[in-house]
Amino acid sequence: MHLPQIQRWILLITLTATASCTTVGHYQQLADSVPLEGPSTQIQLDAQTALGDLAIARNTLAQLHAGYNRYTPESVLSSKWAQLERRAAQGIGRGDLYLELSRLLAELRCDHTKAELPKELEEKRNTEAVYLPFRFVLFDRRMYIETAADQTGLRRGDEVLSIDGNDIDWWLDQVEPLIPVDGDATHVKPLVTAYSTEFAGPALDHFAPFFARIENTAKLTVRRNDKIEHHVLPRQSYSDYQQMIGEQRYSQNFKDSVRFERIGPGAAYLAVDTFINYRQPVDPVAHLAPYFDSMQKEGIENLVVDLRENGGGSTDAQQALLSYLITRPLRQVEAMHTRFNSISDEQRQYLSTWDAAALNPDPEWFEQINDSTYRLIKPELITNTAVVNPATNAFTGRIIVLTGPSNSSGSTHIIATLKAAGHVTLVGERTGGAPTGATAGTIFFLTLPGSGIRIRVPALRTVIANADNLPARNGIAPDEYAPLTVDAYFTGRDPALEAAKRLIETQ
Repeated sequence: MHLPQIQRWILLITLTATASCTTVGHYQQLADSVPLEGPSTQIQLDAQTALGDLAIARNTLAQLHAGYNRYTPESVLSSKWAQLERRAAQGIGRGDLYLELSRLLAELRCDHTKAELPKELEEKRNTEAVYLPFRFVLFDRRMYIETAADQTGLRRGDEVLSIDGNDIDWWLDQVEPLIPVDGDATHVKPLVTAYSTEFAGPALDHFAPFFARIENTAKLTVRRNDKIEHHVLPRQSYSDYQQMIGEQRYSQNFKDSVRFERIGPGAAYLAVDTFINYRQPVDPVAHLAPYFDSMQKEGIENLVVDLRENGGGSTDAQQALLSYLITRPLRQVEAMHTRFNSISDEQRQYLSTWDAAALNPDPEWFEQINDSTYRLIKPELITNTAVVNPATNAFTGRIIVLTGPSNSSGSTHIIATLKAAGHVTLVGERTGGAPTGATAGTIFFLTLPGSGIRIRVPALRTVIANADNLPARNGIAPDEYAPLTVDAYFTGRDPALEAAKRLIETQ
């Protein structure tokens, strides 16, 4: 679509559109509201500006997003775009536009597709007090405190019943529709609501200022055992929140994420908590070698591989681990697909990515499959489609993989590959991610010129080999279901590892 056409579209849409609980204060309230853009403070965008941004976003996503209509029909998406355009045609607050774009993007059902805050709002998040003074976990839509800031009077295991007069169900109903997940993996949303590096903390805290009046203090109703308590506590800035929870726990690199121990006669435990190997890269094959060398020398026959904290990362680290867990060569990735074979100058002016060459693709790099799908065929761009060979000291005994909802992207890919090969027993909970292949790879960052909102647009879709029997719309179910319960969480028990040990003992 050329710019004059976009302007005519904007004009056409513009012309046709229609327009408490009782608390005991432990701290003095600091201010009426925080100076962060929200329902009462947001910048207003006129119709032309808002509709211009929406036209750019809609056109770019429909043409370049590798999984645009993978899970949701284009007719449904067109209806969602039209609804938002009608609202924007009357003018819209920038915060409202961000909120509604997040809601619309979640309809694509792609975990890698998100709206990011305009730069100045992102910077404010480092200083403005919008974070609750505790980290929480969710079980069955109930909120429990994991870690609380000092001098709050809150304790680990306390249940939070309401925040600012609204019960927890209300807050979850507002936030969950804004969280993108792959396909139908809605069981992942409680984790993201409670914490995600993608949202610089809880999605609840991230989105709340855009749909609720957030003050410098939070009014909380809390249950401890059978006693109900009321607190008025100061919210935190992001930096204070990070210090409270220990941010290093959520920003690991592959080289620091591997843990190994013996768990019984002839049995070992290997945890790999991330495949991120681009911030502080190491040779992943060499990094894993000592663990598998020692198991081979000791004659270890049973190996528990714990991937529950692994959300994915780099292909090299993922395939390095795979090479130690297979006994024959296999092709993990069948192909890489796109929705385009060229990018227009008009689109390119709003796009950026980490590889400049991706913004200037040569049509010769692609083979057309159908009207909306191309296969990437340039060999140096698709190294992940090569055959993975077993490592010289690959493990040849019994493998049990611990799985859970934190699995996505590359970690789900390796679980899917091992599952399809019939090579492992899965224990734990259903994974997140897309077992038949994530929409990820190269990510374009689309900056909307009027609002400054940035949208992540995945350019590639991985097609996992031998995926006929894998779930097409949801994560992978374990062979033995061993969920983490609230009681187990707060007493330090690990039901999945316990179940894995029982399988080893009774084989």
